[in-house]
This record gives sequence, structure tokens and C-alpha cells, in this order.
Amino acid sequence: AWRKKIEKNRDWLLREEKLSKTNEKVRLPSSSSSLAAELGGIQGSFRQLTID
Repeated sequence: AWRKKIEKNRDWLLREEKLSKTNEKVRLPSSSSSLAAELGGIQGSFRQLTID
């Protein structure tokens, strides 16, 4: 079933692949510690989410 769906949307998938490439040359250098400081001290990962 999924194979037929992919084949049906083949043209869209190929077009989308060409349009959605990331230009790494314009990406800012990442530093997780400076980014965390800018975002108000958010650190760590979100592997486990605890909801009160």
C-alpha cells in the first residue's frame, strides 16, 4: 500500500527534494552553549518529557 502511494506521488517527491535543500553556507556557526544562553538557559535534550 505504501509503495503505491510513493509511486503515485513520485513527481511531487522528486520536485520537493530539489526545492528543500539546505544551504549550509549561510548557516550560522552553532554553539549549543551560546544558543542555550540566548534562549534563557535551556539546556539538555528532550528525550524525556515530564508533564505535571
